[in-house]
Formats: sequence, structure tokens, C-alpha cells
Amino acid sequence: MQNTQWDVETDVLVIGSGKGAMAAAVSAYEMGCRDVLLVEKADKLGGTSALSGGVIWMPCNRYSRGLYPAMVFAYQAAKHITRYQD
Repeated sequence: MQNTQWDVETDVLVIGSGKGAMAAAVSAYEMGCRDVLLVEKADKLGGTSALSGGVIWMPCNRYSRGLYPAMVFAYQAAKHITRYQD
């Protein structure tokens, strides 16, 4: 691994570029932080989320209004999925 030194000042630093990291970066920007820096060690963006082919389910988000039932359905689905976890 290459040891690179850099000196950058930012309001929000997001490490990684998976779906959670990108959502955090966008959320920080939308909440008023204009100096958001996202860093990724790989040569491509996406993290392990890229392995899924970009297929994710985000119930009740502002972009899918009306496409999915209410939050009750999302809760039931999450409960069903997690029942197999230890």
C-alpha cells in the first residue's frame, strides 16, 4: 500500500463510495454542508454495492412515492428478511 500524505480541510469527510457512503455525502450536502469530500481507495466507485449491480430497495423514499405501499409494508419486509439472522 502506498503511503500518501495530503492536507485537506473539509466540513464532511466520507470514506468509501458504497451506497451508504454516497447517501451520506448527498444527505450532508442537502442538509447544508457545501464542503463534502468523498474518498475511495479503489479505482472505481461503488464499493461492494457495485457487486449487486446497483439493485437496492429503498422503501418510502421521496423518489418512489406511490410506487410502494406505506411504511408498514417496509417494516414487515425488513422483519421477514432479518428473521434468519443470529
